[in-house]
Amino acid sequence: MLNLVLINKIWIKQSVYWFIFCLFFGSCFCITSVCAESAQSEKAVLLLHSYHPGLSWTDEITSAITRTFQNSGQPIQLHVEYLDTKRFPNQTQYLEDYFTYKFAQIEFDLVILADNNAYDFVLKHRNDIFFGKPIVFCGVNGFSPSQIEPFDDITGVAETPALVDTLNLIQQLHPQVKEIVIAGTTKGPTGKLNFDQFVSTEPLFPQLKFTYLNNMFMEDLLKQVSGLKQNQVLLVHAAFKDRKGHLLDFTDCAQLLRKASPVHFDPYENF
Repeated sequence: MLNLVLINKIWIKQSVYWFIFCLFFGSCFCITSVCAESAQSEKAVLLLHSYHPGLSWTDEITSAITRTFQNSGQPIQLHVEYLDTKRFPNQTQYLEDYFTYKFAQIEFDLVILADNNAYDFVLKHRNDIFFGKPIVFCGVNGFSPSQIEPFDDITGVAETPALVDTLNLIQQLHPQVKEIVIAGTTKGPTGKLNFDQFVSTEPLFPQLKFTYLNNMFMEDLLKQVSGLKQNQVLLVHAAFKDRKGHLLDFTDCAQLLRKASPVHFDPYENF
């Protein structure tokens, strides 16, 4: 049986709820400690997303944070902004000018970052646009404590896909598997980090062949999937665009891949 495994997103619900838990206590601490106003004064919080509204991963994070703040009992004004880097990856200069102008009159008590592009953008502008702002991040791949060592007001939840555990589980459940086919991207920081993790993991599994289907349009990927054999497993760690340039959601990608597969498979997580 061919199995589709969507790593990097298979733990969406768990990671989001853990992030709510950490964010609630972390944000309350940060907001209280950096603001000298009374406990009932309204706090301004910026949520900066790497991606765009409508992407399930992004929307779940927004929903989780919104619910957490609504239940906190504190008057919090949440500002949500999107870098939209999956659809428009080359707009750094525009964003710098845009945020410099827009945030000039807003004093944020806390900045929340979702995923690598937002994390990298804010750290780059730590001394100008986001000077002195306490930061909480989530969904950051390739995180190392040394990245924030110079700062005492940055904390968060890193994203570390359990790739070795996933491959071990595949071998336990499907001992006939001889080849791992990885569909993903090498574009953007998260895609590059995921790809590097796969490559560095290969030597740990010499009995398996690793094949990469990177940076493909969905139409082409579906053709590749339709020809997979019984001894192959497909791992997906990205959302894909179609030939018209439309970025498909993770849920839509999973549904299309399910239909294209010549045999039945069961994803490890429903989207």
